[in-house]
Amino acid sequence: MDASQFSFDAIESLDPGSPAGRRLKADLELALLEAMNENGKKGVHDAIGLLNDNGHELRLVASDGELSEYSERLPSGERLFVVRACLSSEFSFVHVVFETAEPADAGFAEEALERLRQSFYKRFVDIVTNADTDRFTELEPDARDIYVVGLLEGEVNNGGFSQYFWNTEGQHAAVTVDVLKRVGAKETASLLRRAMKLYGAPPSEDLDEWYDRLERVDSEHECDLSDLDQHFYEGVDDLPVLVMKHLNSRDGS
Repeated sequence: MDASQFSFDAIESLDPGSPAGRRLKADLELALLEAMNENGKKGVHDAIGLLNDNGHELRLVASDGELSEYSERLPSGERLFVVRACLSSEFSFVHVVFETAEPADAGFAEEALERLRQSFYKRFVDIVTNADTDRFTELEPDARDIYVVGLLEGEVNNGGFSQYFWNTEGQHAAVTVDVLKRVGAKETASLLRRAMKLYGAPPSEDLDEWYDRLERVDSEHECDLSDLDQHFYEGVDDLPVLVMKHLNSRDGS
């Protein structure tokens, strides 16, 4: 990994909400995910070391089974940079959060959002690790919502919409669109609907025909898929926050 492009100075100089900031975040997530897929947790640890060689002071602040979290803080104490990585036998993902120094009240607001993200990822890992996701319809409604959104985010971040449809056979795509619309992730719902139009509905039984179709779509619509992937990587919707806000508001918490 070329960590110089993710140096402390490079990240600090960008507006995290700008297109350039979102692209840098997406590029870093992909670089870290590649390192983890190649060398497991050691790959992430080594990549964190490279980032620290380029001005960062990331430290392991939490480790819960497969889920690890690194963060660093500005001299003022406000959080600047968070790397969250999960590697299990069934699933892997990397999530990066960064923000430049802000007024204290904005920092408090970001901390609240970060708690929602942590809650989402912990619950997602628990579902993937302990629940029988093959019996999807028997999951509790909240677990279904968290699972399908986490699955979409992880698969697309790992290998684009192509990987999502190859690995899930598209079986949860329609449900996922409904969940995204319900929680207010309209941009992501639109991206997934556009991908669904390219691939079409998965067959009920003939998987050979389905995989032939996947190969054909990947070949004939490479540019369209790349465009969808790039928009997704830019993070137009904060999916974990939107899901947890929706669940909490419905529960009255």
